[in-house]
Amino acid sequence: MSAPNWRLEGACRYEDPDLFFAADGETPDVRHVREAKAKGICGGCIVRTPCLDFRLGFERQRDGDIWAGFDGEQRTALRHAWLKRQQRRVA
Repeated sequence: MSAPNWRLEGACRYEDPDLFFAADGETPDVRHVREAKAKGICGGCIVRTPCLDFRLGFERQRDGDIWAGFDGEQRTALRHAWLKRQQRRVA
């Protein structure tokens, strides 16, 4: 699967994009339900790895946004390991 086309295969492609992104003023209860549903969709997705790699390429990991089944806090932790792998590939 080529890099630009992975999005066409995402389990999220027919879902409401708002499900994956935090809304201003979202209550903790609403956020929890939204994130759980989004993470469930991502859980069985066949393009989860390229999705995560794409998002980890951005420095800011916005909390409340779900990419590849991970929230911002989870991606921040994953990004450190991802950056090390990227640096090794360049070296």
